[in-house]
Amino acid sequence: MSRPSDPPIGLFMVEVRVADLARAARWYVDVLGLRPALDDPGGRFVLLEAGSGRVALKEGPASADRGAVRLIFQVADIEAERARLAGQGVEVGEVTESAEGYREARLADPDGTPIRLFSWVGPRPAGDFPDAQPGRPEIS
Repeated sequence: MSRPSDPPIGLFMVEVRVADLARAARWYVDVLGLRPALDDPGGRFVLLEAGSGRVALKEGPASADRGAVRLIFQVADIEAERARLAGQGVEVGEVTESAEGYREARLADPDGTPIRLFSWVGPRPAGDFPDAQPGRPEIS
C-alpha cells in the first residue's frame, strides 16, 4: 500500500505543563540541549526544537494525569549522553537494553515529567522511522 505524500494530520508539538517556566526552559536548553524556537513571556509559553520535533513548555498548575505523558528522545550514543547528563548533576538511571533493539536511560525534568533517552542497538525496525521502509501499522 502506498503512503500519501502529505498526510491530513501531523504532530506539531508535545506540550508539557511546568511549575516554573524559566527554570524548565533553562533545564531543557542547558541540560538536554534543545534549541529555543519561540518565547512568549506573556503567554507563559516556550517552544523548543528537538531534532525534527518540538516540545512546548507551558507554565501552569500540574495536572493529575502527568504520568500519562513522557518524553522520549533519540540520541546517537546513550552511554555518552548518560555520562554527560550525570556530569551535570542530573539523576539518570542505568542504561538498560530492550528486547526491541534499543538501549535506554530514564530521568525526569525538574517538574517530574518522565524522560527516556534511547539509541538503537542495530538496524532500525521497519515502520514510521527515518530511513525505514514505508509501511502503515494496522489499527484496530
